[in-house]
Amino acid sequence: LWGKPIEFFENILKYEPESARINNNLGNTYFNQGDKKQAELYYRKAVESGDAFAQPYYNLGSMLQSQGDIFGAIQLYEKAVEINPNFYYPYQNLAVIYAQQGKLAKAIENVEILKSLLPNNPRVYYNSALVYIALNNKEQALIDLRAGLKYVDADPQTGELMKELIEKLQ
Repeated sequence: LWGKPIEFFENILKYEPESARINNNLGNTYFNQGDKKQAELYYRKAVESGDAFAQPYYNLGSMLQSQGDIFGAIQLYEKAVEINPNFYYPYQNLAVIYAQQGKLAKAIENVEILKSLLPNNPRVYYNSALVYIALNNKEQALIDLRAGLKYVDADPQTGELMKELIEKLQ
């Protein structure tokens, strides 16, 4: 079974059918193979298990978001954050959703949490700057862009975007 992940996880589920982690892992395996219907089924089983495990809530939320169920996605992302406040993936998606909805204060709330969780990620500072620009807060946007420039060695493409944005704002 070791070389066959679906069979491996299904075998474990015979003994632990309510395991959130195994159901989530099986969902991930199906998702990675392009079978989104099966992935969603196992993500739902993981969520319904009641286990305090954030990842399946995020995974199911991402699926709902891609299907246009933004309200459902938000609920699942918020549940993932409630379970694990240090799990940063839901904050990223929440920031995007709220920015797209024009709820910029909620977008900033999530971006600020991201900055605390991923303090060395220049993309977070860049996205934060974009939201602050939308809020007409050029000063904070520049602060974020300059802070993010310290970390662009690992992401030179974002560094170039940040430099271009700084030039436009000055």
